[in-house]
Amino acid sequence: MKVHITGSSHPFFTGEERVLDIEGRVDKFKARAEAAAKAKEARMAAAKKTSARAEKKAEKEKATE
Repeated sequence: MKVHITGSSHPFFTGEERVLDIEGRVDKFKARAEAAAKAKEARMAAAKKTSARAEKKAEKEKATE
């Protein structure tokens, strides 16, 4: 089977070129990794805050005994 590509049929010359991936795969990966890191930091901050509250509550209970 012979396939002939000419200026009248090739997408580059006809203007029908399709952009399959506007934002690159690496950029998408980096964005997901950054979002995951921010979410992890937020969870860690919330956990520290909760543990600090629990420590203060325990100290208060110990002081009232």
